[in-house]
Amino acid sequence: MLNHQLWLRLTKCKPHEIALSKVIWVLGYAIFLGFLTSIWAIITALLNQVAYSELLWESITLFSYVIFAGGIITFSLTCINLVKPVINPLISTLISIFALISPIISVLIYGVVFLINHETEWLKFFPLFSPMLIMQSVADYENNLRFTILFGLAFLALSVMIPLFNERSQSEPL
Repeated sequence: MLNHQLWLRLTKCKPHEIALSKVIWVLGYAIFLGFLTSIWAIITALLNQVAYSELLWESITLFSYVIFAGGIITFSLTCINLVKPVINPLISTLISIFALISPIISVLIYGVVFLINHETEWLKFFPLFSPMLIMQSVADYENNLRFTILFGLAFLALSVMIPLFNERSQSEPL
């Protein structure tokens, strides 16, 4: 991916086109990993003679995690790139580490709020995407995964739209 990004920067691509290529890469990886884990879950279910519906939740969880983490990374790097064209490797590493541990942070926040007040309605809309998490109801977890994917797609869309609006605002005379 680094060679791809270097090639894009050396060509006369606009910043929103570079951001769009990053989004396509993230979506491609998410779809590929989701497809691969779905096949693996079905094969494992057939070999062990268990219901594959429970195992497919882990595939969906991985898909939503890749979308969410990729959205965080792409959005953060796009925003930093607007301010400073050359990104410090330490900053990009810290953003990647934050995206890597985001499931742990998500579960901790969810757990603390749930312990304080389990009647909270907004917990159904909290982006929760930790694999191997035992929930009380699959419908609640399904809702959480939906919103995780929506938040990730929103971050990805913003990472393309921000450079586009920035280019238009710089090209328009006052």
